[in-house]
Amino acid sequence: MIMLNKSQAEIAVKKYKSGDKVKITLPDGVWAQHHLNKAEYNLRMARINFALNKRSDMVMELEGLPAPDAGFKTFEWVIIMSYYAMFHAVNGLLRKIGIKVGKEHAHEVTANLLLYYFYFTRIIEEELLKIYETAEEKAKEMVGSYIFAKEQRMKSQYGAEQVSEMANAEKVMDDASLFVSRLKDIEKNLIKDMVLQKLGKREL
Repeated sequence: MIMLNKSQAEIAVKKYKSGDKVKITLPDGVWAQHHLNKAEYNLRMARINFALNKRSDMVMELEGLPAPDAGFKTFEWVIIMSYYAMFHAVNGLLRKIGIKVGKEHAHEVTANLLLYYFYFTRIIEEELLKIYETAEEKAKEMVGSYIFAKEQRMKSQYGAEQVSEMANAEKVMDDASLFVSRLKDIEKNLIKDMVLQKLGKREL
């Protein structure tokens, strides 16, 4: 996530709207709830995957293996799912005020919309923005590792490095839980007019 200042974020948002990366719609509480439900689902999957790292017997039984696989770890997926939980939570707020993010460059667009509509308007605090930024960067690292450097992951499966990897995944997961919970609270009272007032504008 490249941290833009307010004027840069505003320019980016204008480009998104003119280029159909963002569509201004009617505020939609149903779609907002859909995204928040997906956020909770992704958090649930992150927790399950985290727990699997301590249940080699269960993994062995599910896969029909003759013995536990010491190399089976899911910490990278915990981070990715935690990030997606936050991604959907942000999109829930966006749909609540009438903004639909397109599929093209959706993650970059969502991050900058978070800045422009919710951070610079002080609807969310800096702590939450940093949590989102950290998770996004770590998720990108995990995806990059999966695609380009599988052998590098194997180096982190044992000893002190594995302990660090576990602690890292748990921190991102816990932060994601806080982030989603906070955005769900914000969503309850969030209306388009509030955002427009804070932006000092008549339209999104």
